[in-house]
Amino acid sequence: RTMRGDLARFTTGTHSPALISTARNLMLGLLLPFASGYSAATPRLAATARVTPLRLSNAEPAVSGLQALQRKALPFARPPLAPRRRRPPPVCSASKVGSVPLALDPHRWVQLGILSMLALLSDWTCFATVAVPSEWMTLEGHDAAELIDIFLASNVVSCFLFTDIAARLGLKKVVTGAATMMAGGCLLRSGIPFVEPAIEVMPGYGWEVAGTILVGMAQPFFQCTPPLLSATWFGSSERALATATAINFNQVGIATAFIVGGLMANSPEGMHAYFDVLACVSIAAAAATALLFRDRPETPPSASAAAAAAELAAAPPPAPRLEYPRKALALLRSPGFGVATASFVASIGCTNVVSAFTAPALARAGLMDGMQIDLAGAGFQLAIVLGGIGLGGLVDRNKNFKLVILSCLLSSVLARH
Repeated sequence: RTMRGDLARFTTGTHSPALISTARNLMLGLLLPFASGYSAATPRLAATARVTPLRLSNAEPAVSGLQALQRKALPFARPPLAPRRRRPPPVCSASKVGSVPLALDPHRWVQLGILSMLALLSDWTCFATVAVPSEWMTLEGHDAAELIDIFLASNVVSCFLFTDIAARLGLKKVVTGAATMMAGGCLLRSGIPFVEPAIEVMPGYGWEVAGTILVGMAQPFFQCTPPLLSATWFGSSERALATATAINFNQVGIATAFIVGGLMANSPEGMHAYFDVLACVSIAAAAATALLFRDRPETPPSASAAAAAAELAAAPPPAPRLEYPRKALALLRSPGFGVATASFVASIGCTNVVSAFTAPALARAGLMDGMQIDLAGAGFQLAIVLGGIGLGGLVDRNKNFKLVILSCLLSSVLARH
């Protein structure tokens, strides 16, 4: 009955101020969300629209209806929506950073191919006689594994010098110089290529050792360079794949040693012809490196590469002293670096041991057919290459290095059992 009385007084004009205030607040609460969204979505229309001035009370100045609705603070009203801002278009990674243009150089694949071929040749030379250890023992009177030990010892010594030499001379000079050194080492091992009769001009064992040392000292400039090449020439989505390809392509060299060595080096004449082929291919690779290999692309492939190039240009010349020991200690103190390094050492140690002793181990297991042994050794190396390239592409996509490393280690442990 009280509500009917208030309604009658409201409709007949005898309503109370409290009832008018309640009705007005209800109406404003319903209209405020629409007014807020409208003024935010169409600010120019809200600013230019003709609206009859309105007073909500005698104490308030005359304002437009939209302004009045938005000014009225109601406890149940939604706050005005912020104006929607148009999202700026995405910045293309291959456009420019500041005034420096960014672009992927198609010549990057030539650089990767040259470095991969040099890595292949270096391990082909190291494991050249791995498929024919008995023939090598008959010809030279020494175990084939001795040259592998000499090669790896020279390799380790040269690794300590790589960082400082590369920083001082640049990518092209060190890779070209190492390719030339490797060609010279192969020439020492083979003698003058394709001179007859082969058995009379096959170099003595001392020349074989000297040539092996030269190739072993050259290899780090192919094996340690892929991360630098990838950072200089490749975009961020290609770097892990490019690095894995170049680093693991030396395994193709070991596979080549199993196949080509197993087919050619079954006699003294065949051994010499085999070494001649290796020397000629190394000379051709050195010539291709001198002609085609470059320090860096004309335009950096990414912002990080551009920043690194600018920092290198502004940096003073490197000091004439070895910086590698200090840098190596700093890296070993970095969290996670020691574990990753230990994983790499374990993996490369296992693969080198298996590669060096595949033939005698399979022979002791009863596999006497030479071609089957060669195919088994080559298959092991190709599995390493394909696994490295595949996992490199996977890491390029998901950037989950730790999970990939742990999965590889776990699969290796399970395979042993």
